Amino acid sequence: MRRNRYATVPQVLSVPFHLPNNVRSEEAEQKIRAVRTDSHQYTLWDALLGQLWTPKGASSLAEMVSEQLRSADGVGAQSVRAGDIVLDSGANIGVFARMAFHLGADKIIAVEHSSENLECFRRNFASEL
Repeated sequence: MRRNRYATVPQVLSVPFHLPNNVRSEEAEQKIRAVRTDSHQYTLWDALLGQLWTPKGASSLAEMVSEQLRSADGVGAQSVRAGDIVLDSGANIGVFARMAFHLGADKIIAVEHSSENLECFRRNFASEL
């Protein structure tokens, strides 16, 4: 096993998303509400990171949002900083991309294979695309 030159084991283990912490998830769950569902069964939600579209049957938006809130600071030099160009592979509906923009990233290169998630991603970033 090779050592990661960017983060030590103690740094990785200190990242909040590795620790049992449901406070943010509960907070996200309490502050999320459906705004509307369209004829294609996509739902627009008000969430802690703003309004986000999800496809029918999507995994918990509250969990995705709370994961990003818990890990927003990253690990030392690995956190997203102002001016960064970020690669989001497996972008889903764009929750990580939304957080990266919030943290100051200049550009997000996102890859998503699911057509339903990609449609939501496009909707979620309509003003940025």
